[in-house]
Amino acid sequence: MLRNIIFFGMIFLFVLMIRFIDLTDIRGVCWGMNPIEIRKAETACHIPYYVHNFDYFSSTNYFDGKERLGYLDKYFNYNILVTYSFESNHLVSLVYQVTNVFHHDEVMGHFLNIKELMVKEYGEPESTLAGEIVHWRTLNSEITLLYVDTFNRSTIMVKFAPPSPESLSEKFYKASADYSSNQAKIYMDDAEETNSVL
Repeated sequence: MLRNIIFFGMIFLFVLMIRFIDLTDIRGVCWGMNPIEIRKAETACHIPYYVHNFDYFSSTNYFDGKERLGYLDKYFNYNILVTYSFESNHLVSLVYQVTNVFHHDEVMGHFLNIKELMVKEYGEPESTLAGEIVHWRTLNSEITLLYVDTFNRSTIMVKFAPPSPESLSEKFYKASADYSSNQAKIYMDDAEETNSVL
């Protein structure tokens, strides 16, 4: 009898632990949730989403017809646009774009500040490319911090996604092959030069 109670108690604790991990993927939501579940879970200010940025880690850009939800929030005291992206009605990525307006020369300082704060939260990064792309892996997510300088606009983005078997370099090679004229290609070229020097 005692053995059964202990056995079922351990199963209950295991299920509770798994459920807790699921609830803490990012922002209290889980990968694979649908837009209705996200709207119920999200507490930030919802905004109509207007397309004006680009997703380097996808083989498609923001004009691809995917459903997106936009929110305004704060991240390390920076104003951010939070963008949830869905494929087949399931959450596949989440992007924070810093919306504070900085002079072009100031952006890298803010990037390094955010990187330092993220290192405190997630530990040392798994990889870095060209000093402007920093990548972490956690139990349930991949997190990538990017310094983005395109179309005469500099900004900082943080992308969260479910774990992927692809390395950071493989993702950028894919992005540069799909968009040979975009900034991801320039980052890859810079990264290759940096790696060949090292």
